[in-house]
Amino acid sequence: MGAGLAGCSVARYLAASGQRVLVLDRGGVGAGASGRNGGFLLRRADPWIEGLRRAAIAIYAELEDEGPLGCGLRARQLLLVATHGEELADAEAHARQVDGAAVDARTEPWLADDLAGAFAIDGSYEVEPMAATAAMADAAARAGAQFELGVEATRLSIAHGAVDGVVTDRGIRSGSRVIAAAGPATARLLATAGVHLPLAGARGWLMELAPLDRPLGWVIEQALWPSQEAMAAIAAAPSLGEVAAAPIGPPELVSLLMGQRPSGGIVVGTSINRSLREEPEGEKTLQAVAANAARIVPPLSAARAVGAWSGRRAMTPDGRPVVGDVPGIGGLAVASGFSSVGMVTAPETCRRLAVGAADPELSPARLLE
Repeated sequence: MGAGLAGCSVARYLAASGQRVLVLDRGGVGAGASGRNGGFLLRRADPWIEGLRRAAIAIYAELEDEGPLGCGLRARQLLLVATHGEELADAEAHARQVDGAAVDARTEPWLADDLAGAFAIDGSYEVEPMAATAAMADAAARAGAQFELGVEATRLSIAHGAVDGVVTDRGIRSGSRVIAAAGPATARLLATAGVHLPLAGARGWLMELAPLDRPLGWVIEQALWPSQEAMAAIAAAPSLGEVAAAPIGPPELVSLLMGQRPSGGIVVGTSINRSLREEPEGEKTLQAVAANAARIVPPLSAARAVGAWSGRRAMTPDGRPVVGDVPGIGGLAVASGFSSVGMVTAPETCRRLAVGAADPELSPARLLE
């Protein structure tokens, strides 16, 4: 269930192993957060993320080489910037861990002249997110997977302690194994089988700007984005009392992440908003994203805004993906909770799930005890 990057990745490797695979999605391929993110594969100091990132880069390279659909994989250099002393301490610590080098921010024409510091970090990559998801779907289809798009899964069908299919708005789809990879909607679908997985929704916003008259040589990131654990706390599902006391929508955090596409367009973000519904909340976040970007990169103020979009991410309480078999129900597995690192972590974790080698540290059992 789910035709995002996670669902398409599982489908590809299951089909390649000879399994009969059907992918269901009420929208289209990459209609959720998989097609609505920056596509940046940035070097990270966390060993568990970095290992999965390197594996993901190799998988994207395979998609570029083997199939008719490219995913836009290309190497990029990251410029990590700090706006004040606290950010500078975090940036320095991160740069030390990933062999970054200090850069005089005053010599970089894109940057404001009052930044606290900047660091150049090699080894990052970028993909075009919708293209990468479509390429993974194409690889799954070429391996034999079938897709039913525009079909909504409404509940799981359970018999004798095991899953035997999915009830949809177009009838029952039978199967001896079901993998829930539907982003934040995963929790609702699992709940129909009595499995209450604590997934929260977190929305992130991006803007697209028209090309400027000079190339942007960097991916620029502000040293404000939190660790996975801290992000999980920021985006935790609110209580009813919290919803009653204040509206859902104002951003919990706004931080700069931007890069230039091969076409010349500039993608600018990003943010964390708590999210309880599929319709976009927090549209005022765009103003905050724009103001922060213009503060750090003043030339962007003159760029014409041509679009904006948001993606709704699934978050676990510990900030790590949840990938593996659901205890107590035979044939039921989950691949969700990828938060803002789905493009980095989903391909390899889903490959491992498909080949029977899911990481026990990412098992849903840890969240259901």
